[in-house]
Amino acid sequence: MANINEKSPGSVNVNIPNAVEETPGAMNVDIPDAVEEAPDPVNVDIPDAVEEAPDTVNVDIPDAVEEAPDAVNVDIPDAVEETLGAVNVDIPDAVEEASDAVNVDIPDAVEETLGAGNVGISDIVEENPSAVSVDIQSGCRVLHRVPMYMRKGMKQIYDPMVVSLGPYHHGLTTQLKLVEPLKDEILDMFCGSADRKSSLQRKVCKRIGEIRHFYDGADGKDDITLAEMMLRDACFLVCYMQGFCNKEEIIYARISQRLGMSGLLFMHRDMFILENQIPLWIIYLIHPDHHQSLLCEFLSYNVFGDVSMTDLPWESGVEQEPLHLLEAFHRTNLRHVGPTNKNHPPKKEKSTNKSQQPRGREGSSRTEWQRRNSPFRSVKKLQSKGIDFRQSSNCLTDIKFTHAQLQLPSFCFTSDSKVFFSNLIAFEMSPETNTNFGVTSYFNFMKTLIHKPKDVKVLREKGILYSRLAKDEEVVEMFESIDTYGYSNDDLLCGVKKSIEEHCNNKTRTWMAEFINTNFQSPWTAIALAAAIFLLCLTFLQTYFTIYPKK
Repeated sequence: MANINEKSPGSVNVNIPNAVEETPGAMNVDIPDAVEEAPDPVNVDIPDAVEEAPDTVNVDIPDAVEEAPDAVNVDIPDAVEETLGAVNVDIPDAVEEASDAVNVDIPDAVEETLGAGNVGISDIVEENPSAVSVDIQSGCRVLHRVPMYMRKGMKQIYDPMVVSLGPYHHGLTTQLKLVEPLKDEILDMFCGSADRKSSLQRKVCKRIGEIRHFYDGADGKDDITLAEMMLRDACFLVCYMQGFCNKEEIIYARISQRLGMSGLLFMHRDMFILENQIPLWIIYLIHPDHHQSLLCEFLSYNVFGDVSMTDLPWESGVEQEPLHLLEAFHRTNLRHVGPTNKNHPPKKEKSTNKSQQPRGREGSSRTEWQRRNSPFRSVKKLQSKGIDFRQSSNCLTDIKFTHAQLQLPSFCFTSDSKVFFSNLIAFEMSPETNTNFGVTSYFNFMKTLIHKPKDVKVLREKGILYSRLAKDEEVVEMFESIDTYGYSNDDLLCGVKKSIEEHCNNKTRTWMAEFINTNFQSPWTAIALAAAIFLLCLTFLQTYFTIYPKK
C-alpha cells in the first residue's frame, strides 16, 4: 500500500467474505455519509476468492467525507486476475481539503483486466494492455513555463547552461547532454546498490501521475523513462546540495573534476531557473532522514552567506510547503529568519484580489493615483532632504520609514543576481503561485532610489548593499536590467512612499538639511566657512578694542 500520510495510527476496515465467489449482480461497498472527519486511512479489502466477478465491483466513498486529512486506500488483491467488468473507484468531489493524495494500489497480478481501471493516481501497470486513466486533484499545482513575451531576448536568463533538471530542457543542447553520463555515475554512487536503486525507482513510479501533472503532461516520454530521469536528476541535485554544504566532498569532487570550476559556477546558476525545477517531494522521498536540514543549510548559504537560518520559514505549519527549490528560495528571501522565529512565527499573509491586481484610476482619487505612480526621488535627493538610511533586516519587504530614517533590507549583489531575481519575478507572475509580489515590489522600489553610482555608494557605506561586482556602475546597470514590467504590489510600500512624500514636502523639517546640502557639498566649503567665521571674530575683537581700548 502506497500511503502519502504514513503516520495514521489506525484504519477502518470493510471486509467482504471469501464465500462470495460468483456475484451475479453488482457488489457495492458503501461508506456512510456520517463519516465526516476520518482521521485515519479507510481501507476496503476485496478478498482473494472474488476471482471471476462477472459484474462491476463498486467502491463508493460518499460526498460527506469533506475533510479527510489522510489517504484513502483501496486494496485489490493479487488473486483478482480475470475481472470481466470494470473496476471503479469513485472519490467524491466533496473531498475538498484533503492535504494528501488519494492512493489506490493495483497489484501486479491484475494482468488480464478487460475493463478500464479508474484510480486517483496510477501505478505503472507494465503488462496491462487496457487503458488506465489518471485523475489528479484540481488543487495540484503546475510548473508553468516562462511566457514567450518575457523570454524574448532573455534566453541566457531563463535557460539552463550546464545541467538540466526535469523534462523541459532535457538534452536540448550539446552542453546539457554532456552532463547526462555524470548523472548516471552520481546516481550509482548515491544509491550504493542495485536493490536500493530499484526500490527508489518503484517509489517514483508510483507517483508518476503527479510528476506528469507537475510538468503539464511531460509529453514525449513514457512512464518508465520519465521516472528514471526524475530519480537521476533528484539524486544529482541532492548530491550537489550536500557538496555545496560540505557534507559529501567525494561526490562534489567528482562533479568538480568532470566539469571544472566554470561548470560548477554555471551549474549553481542553473539550480535557480524557473523551468529547471523538480518537485521537492522527490527529494524528500529519496533522502527522507535529513532533507529538511539539508535544504535549510543550502538556502541559508545562498540567501545570507552563512548558516544563521536554523528553521525553514514554513516548518511552523502556518503555510503550505514550497513546490520546488526556487519557491523555497523565494519564501526565504521574504521572511524574517533567525532564532526569534520559534517565539514569533511569521503571520500568514492575506491574499486578496484587490492587492494583487494592477491599480488604475478607477476606484481611487486622482491625487492618490498620481502619488502612487509619480517618479520617486533618488538616494542622494532624499539625503538632501534630511533623510538618513539604515539597515533593517534580511527580509526584502522589510522597508520602513520613521523619524526621517528610511530602513532598507541588506542585499548582496553577485554576478548571478540578475538570473536569480529575474526568475523569481517570473515565478511571481506565473499562474497559481499566490504570492504578494514581494520581490517584484522590492526591485521596483529600489530602481526608483538608485539612479547613479553615487546612490549605490551611499547604500554601500550604510551597510545596505553589498556587492561582489567591481564597480558601483555595474550595480546600477544590474538594477536597470532586471525587468519588473512596471508592476508592484502597492499595498506593501504605499505607506512608506506616502510618509517620505509628506516629509519631503514639509519645509520646516527639510530647510536645514537643504541648506547644508547646498552649501557644504565640498570639504573646502566647510574650511572656507570656518575661516570666514574666524576672520569675523577677529574683526569683532579689533573693533571692540578700538572703541574700548585696554587701560
